[in-house]
Amino acid sequence: ETFYTKSQDGETAIMYDTKNELAAYKFSGLHICFITEDSTYNEDEVEDMADQCEKDNEDENKVEEADGGPNMNITIDETRGKVDKSVLTQKMLDFCKHHEIYWAVTRQTSPATASDDVANSRQ
Repeated sequence: ETFYTKSQDGETAIMYDTKNELAAYKFSGLHICFITEDSTYNEDEVEDMADQCEKDNEDENKVEEADGGPNMNITIDETRGKVDKSVLTQKMLDFCKHHEIYWAVTRQTSPATASDDVANSRQ
């Protein structure tokens, strides 16, 4: 499933691959697709989120305004570098098309830390 949100930082697209426990993140203005290992949601939970979004937004092309949740920082995982594309599904490859694809790590940040973005990371 793919989700699109927008916030003060721009638009974000997120795709979950629950079978392989991966998530892909794209941010407006960056030509990087960040891949994280993510077992946060199982297939049913992602499907429920998608169904809820569809119920909340009858217009399928509407981009949901991001709720103010915990701040998260996504940074390229320098120890792993670029993703071997053979580990990604065709859907995830299509999602990341026209982007450099890197392994990434996520971490919770405090509001003060969140404003300290660097070139290879994004909230």
